[in-house]
Amino acid sequence: MHKRIMSFLLVLMIAVAFLPAEASAASGKVKMTGCDQVLKSGNIVYCAGSEGIYQVGVDNAGRVTNVRMLHRSETMGNYSYFYGMKLKGKYLYAQYMTEGTPFGLCRVHVATGKYKTLASVNDKGSVEYAIKGKKIYFKAKSSKKGKVMKLNGKSKKKTSTKPKMIHVNSNDPGYSLIIAEQEIPHPDYDEYLETTYLRTPAGTFKLGSHLS
Repeated sequence: MHKRIMSFLLVLMIAVAFLPAEASAASGKVKMTGCDQVLKSGNIVYCAGSEGIYQVGVDNAGRVTNVRMLHRSETMGNYSYFYGMKLKGKYLYAQYMTEGTPFGLCRVHVATGKYKTLASVNDKGSVEYAIKGKKIYFKAKSSKKGKVMKLNGKSKKKTSTKPKMIHVNSNDPGYSLIIAEQEIPHPDYDEYLETTYLRTPAGTFKLGSHLS
């Protein structure tokens, strides 16, 4: 009898050892680092600017070679911004907050600029997320329950696995973002000119400006 119990336990231990990685994390946390201002990948720098997400080309010294508005948000304002950026394959994933209190998670195709909202909430705080393999684990910050979906935002399901994002301003210490604000006199309401600059090892470069 004792030998049969030991044999059963041995078989059980072997079976658990060969469970898929996602199964072993089913009730735990998935950790990921997200960039709130600058994400550098090779000679391309993604910047969460005051009017949207910039895609900036730089040479090996850090001099800016070209600037492209990857996604311009029409709802950007003093209380609107992108953050928590993560590059995965051909897409840049990011959290966002817009005026009117909606929070969400989106992705942008780095070649075409095609934009898609993957998840959104109105008043439950930011949508925290973490990518693992071909899945995104996410939840509203104030919610106790999490969800999981495919990278394209489809097949959303409830899960006990929660995302844990580590926020950093930049994944490269030589690159940072500066957003300067200048008040513009107006007889009826306050207006501000916001200008986004990218600071690199080669200097500081203007990316763009807009009124808010």
